[in-house]
Amino acid sequence: MAGETLRFASVHDISLAIASRAVSPVDCVKHSVDMIERHNEQSQAFLSHDANTALAEAAKAEGEIMRDGPRSPVHGIPFGVKDLIAVRGMQRTCGSRVYPPEICTEDAHVVRRLREAGAIMVGMTSPNEFAYGPTGINAVSASPRNPWDMKRACGGSSSGSGCAVSTGFVPAALGTDTGGSVRVPAAICGVTGLKPSYGLTSRTGIQPLCITYDHPGPLAHTAWDCGMILEIMAGQDRRDPSTWNRPTFRMPEEPDGETLKGCRIGILESYFREDVTSDVASVFDATLEELKSLGCSLTKADPAGLSEALECWNTACLAEAYHVHEQRVRDHHDDMSPDVSSRLLLGREISTQDYLGACRQREIFQAEVAGLMERFDFLVTPTTLLPAISLETGEFESDKGPVNGSQWLGRLTRLANQTGQPAISVPCGFTPGSLPVGLQMIGHWFGDGDLIRVAAAFQQHTDWHSRHPPAGAEK
Repeated sequence: MAGETLRFASVHDISLAIASRAVSPVDCVKHSVDMIERHNEQSQAFLSHDANTALAEAAKAEGEIMRDGPRSPVHGIPFGVKDLIAVRGMQRTCGSRVYPPEICTEDAHVVRRLREAGAIMVGMTSPNEFAYGPTGINAVSASPRNPWDMKRACGGSSSGSGCAVSTGFVPAALGTDTGGSVRVPAAICGVTGLKPSYGLTSRTGIQPLCITYDHPGPLAHTAWDCGMILEIMAGQDRRDPSTWNRPTFRMPEEPDGETLKGCRIGILESYFREDVTSDVASVFDATLEELKSLGCSLTKADPAGLSEALECWNTACLAEAYHVHEQRVRDHHDDMSPDVSSRLLLGREISTQDYLGACRQREIFQAEVAGLMERFDFLVTPTTLLPAISLETGEFESDKGPVNGSQWLGRLTRLANQTGQPAISVPCGFTPGSLPVGLQMIGHWFGDGDLIRVAAAFQQHTDWHSRHPPAGAEK
C-alpha cells in the first residue's frame, strides 16, 4: 500500500495493513508529511505541522508494533487536529491574530486518549477564527481550498480538517462541533463527520466557544472509521463535568444486509424543504429512494417549536461566545475577521433574562424531540442547504439567485447541538457541478453505536464515500 492507494485509504484499511506488516507507521507519516509539504501551500488545510516529531513517533510506533503488534486500530495512524485543540509541543492559534500563539504543554483529553492508543498527531488544521462560523473562510489566517473546486471554500468551522481528509493529507482528523462545525465541512468536502452525543467526549484542553454546545468529534472517510476513533476518544474526564456518569461507548457489531431493513426514519421535511437549493434537494430525494429500497420506512417528522428552538440556540451561542471572548473583541476588534467580531458584539446585547429563557426553551424542546424519537430510529435531513460556496464572495449561485453561506450553511446541523443527540454526515451524491452533498442522520441520545452501524450500512450499499477529488490539491 503506497502512493495513491495509501493517500485515500480508510483508517480501517490502513490499520489492517499495519497489523499485517504490509505498511508501516513510518510509511504512513512520511506520506502525510510529503503531501503537506508539497501541496499545503495551495490547499491551506494545515496552519502548522511538525514533521520531525511525527516521524520520530512513527518510528517508535513501528518498533512497538513489530515487537507486540498494534495496541489499537489507530496505532501508527497520522491525524490532523483542528487548531483549537491542544496538542503537546505544537502551536495553537485558534485561527486568530489576537489569540496569543502558544506552544501547548499538554494534550487535550481527546488527544491524550488517541496518543495513548498510538495515534500520531501530524499538525494543526485551519479553522474559522475561534471556530465561529460555518463557511471555512478566515479573513485573518487561512481559508482552506475545497479540493473538488479550488475556488470554493470547505465549510466550517473545522474547514482544514475536512480539507485534509478529503485531499488525502491524513486519513482522519479531529474537529469541534458547536452548531455543525464537524458535519458541515464533512458534507462540503465529501467525507464523513461525526458529532457524538453531548458528554461522550471531553472538552478539556479545547478553546471553548459555547460550552453548552461544544462537541469534539472525528472526520474520516467512513462512518466505521469515525466509530473506531470515537471508541478511543470517548470517556469520562474528571475535569469536564459534562462527561460524568455517562455511558461508555463501544463499537457496534458490523452491519450486514439486514441492518437497514425496518429502520424507522423521520424526515424533517419542514426544516429544510422551503430553503434547500434544487441541486441539493434532488440528491437528497434520490437518497431517500435509496434508503427506501434498502428496507427503511420513511415518514415526515415535524417537531413542535423547531424554529423557536433554533432561535434559542442562536441566543445562547451569542451570549456564551461573547462571554468567552469579551476582552479580545473589546481590545482587538479591528484585528479580527469582520464576520467574527460583528457576531461576537451581537452577544453583548443578550440580556441575562434572554439567555436564561433560551436555556429553558432548550429543555422544553429536548423533551419535545424525546417524544418524537419514540416513533423513529433516526431523523434525516440534507447536512447543508447548499453546496460549497465561493471563496471570493462567500455565496453559492443557486437557481434562485445568490445564497449567503454564512447565514445558511449551518442551519440544518444546529438541531442536534440544541438537543445533544449524536449526528453524522455521510456523502450521498454530487450536484451537477460535481460538488459533494451530505446526508445528515440524527440518532437517539447515547445511541452513537446504532447511528454508526446504520451509517456504515448505508455506505456498504453506496460508493459516494469512496469517490475522491480527481486532482485534489495539485490544481
